[in-house]
Amino acid sequence: MPRLLSRAKPETIVRDLIAEATRSGGRAFSNAVDLVLATMACHGSVRAGDRLSAEEASALLVALDQVEFSGHCPHGRPIVTRMGWDELERKVGRR
Repeated sequence: MPRLLSRAKPETIVRDLIAEATRSGGRAFSNAVDLVLATMACHGSVRAGDRLSAEEASALLVALDQVEFSGHCPHGRPIVTRMGWDELERKVGRR
């Protein structure tokens, strides 16, 4: 069983799968399963405004280097972005 599912209540998983399958129209059931699992992963993740220790932030960056991903969350929001030194300095008020 995936670690993600070990914390979830089976009833919740089944309800979410049924709800998504009924909303999915012509999509295959496996697509509904993928969407439910992606949503569960998103809800259990670190969110904007959450405070992290330096060790937690470092561990997230190390873990990010160890997986293949498209650079976006399941909802299509970017996880990683590029910016030049000028932009970084402006954002942290050093220029």
